[in-house]
Amino acid sequence: MLIQTSDLEACSFQNWYPVFKDHTINSIIISICKDVVSYLLEDSTLVLPVEVCSSTSNKYSDHEGDCLDFDHDEEAPSEVKQPSFPAFSKALKDGINQLGGEVFMKLNWSAPVDAAWITPTKSLKCTTIEDIYLLLKSSDLLVKDLMCSMQQQPPRSVNSCIVLRKWQNMDPGNEFRCFVCKQQLIAISQRDYKVYYVHLAQSKYQIMEEIAKFFKEKISGNFPVPNYTFDVVRHSSNKIQIIDFGLFNPKRTMPLLFTWGDLCAKERNLNAEIPTIEFRILGEDPGILPNPHAHYGIPQDFISMRADGNDSSVMDCVVEEVENQGLREATEDDS
Repeated sequence: MLIQTSDLEACSFQNWYPVFKDHTINSIIISICKDVVSYLLEDSTLVLPVEVCSSTSNKYSDHEGDCLDFDHDEEAPSEVKQPSFPAFSKALKDGINQLGGEVFMKLNWSAPVDAAWITPTKSLKCTTIEDIYLLLKSSDLLVKDLMCSMQQQPPRSVNSCIVLRKWQNMDPGNEFRCFVCKQQLIAISQRDYKVYYVHLAQSKYQIMEEIAKFFKEKISGNFPVPNYTFDVVRHSSNKIQIIDFGLFNPKRTMPLLFTWGDLCAKERNLNAEIPTIEFRILGEDPGILPNPHAHYGIPQDFISMRADGNDSSVMDCVVEEVENQGLREATEDDS
């Protein structure tokens, strides 16, 4: 299934957010300039910008260089030049403050779920620009977003942007993914598809009716392409918020409790006069299942470094590891 440029444009956050602003989470969109894109795509040492190290200079005043270069390549230059993005970094700081001090970060299409291990909370909650830059530099999913934006035809038809969203504590048992074909809602799946929730079985049909009503009144006819997905969270009865829009495409979107074969069959058999919606939930507790994001886990070195102190930040761990490595190298030299 080919990915259409029109679908990518429609699902890019900065294009759908103005239309559905009243029905989603308060957000701030910040354009990413070419210099920042180049920095994020560099396949080299993890060097944080001047603005990050400046904001933590008091805490790490004795280790100023340690926050610059996490690679120990002996052939690399001893001095690593720090990038500086004052306007972009200020926009990030201002955005965090405007949204109450806690934000969720994503790019045009994707969130850095593969890099959550690198933050102090092991989540996507960001409270500082250090959190944001670490996620930006550590996520392969965000690299794919940047590359996708750059490869669009015509060139740059979708400009790269970072999205800061006001942090909300959501119940994963109340999040749902909805599939739309030919402008009709055909399928709904619980989003946390490996966990059994009793309340979903008890309220299945009520939830389906509420989502269908929300789609008909708020989304249908307002989204520019016929096939797409959208994620919602149901806070309470008749209070639903849009989380995100996604492509109706197996290359970009997980079908969760469906298969793409199921969904494509529904598309072929779609009856325009009598649309039917299938809502899938787990009907029983499946027991312990693999974590779908397990392969995005924290490196073993970091696990060992953080084992004795869960409150330590990543920067604390890095500084500690740099010091330990220096001691090991000194010991080896003496021997």
